[in-house]
Amino acid sequence: NIFSNYFNEVFHIDSVQRGFIEIPRESPGILCMVLVAALGFTTGSFWGMCAVVTPIIFPLAAALGANPVLVMGAVVSGGAFGSHACFYGDATILASTGACIDNMEHTMSQLPYVLLASALTLVGFLICGFML
Repeated sequence: NIFSNYFNEVFHIDSVQRGFIEIPRESPGILCMVLVAALGFTTGSFWGMCAVVTPIIFPLAAALGANPVLVMGAVVSGGAFGSHACFYGDATILASTGACIDNMEHTMSQLPYVLLASALTLVGFLICGFML
């Protein structure tokens, strides 16, 4: 059965992760956001990347004892960063076409806002990681 093979693989990743890497309990939100942001930026996909990484990240985060709401927020935040910062993402192409400007010009005008919002978000995930 394909589903049992998938879940066996996820739990195998979980058991391997427990043995080799020690991640502080406070940092999964930050790590998830950075990972998904990098993947979202390279693919230019927001919902597609969230749908791909969620079934992998959640068992790993549960094994670490991370707050699932915090992890889901990190996945969505990373996807939003990737979608807005990527110069060939669907949101960037639609917005630049609607404004009749080049997509690189639109990306460069949005990049300072994306970086500022992401920096504040990372600080928020760090604070929530210690509080939750």
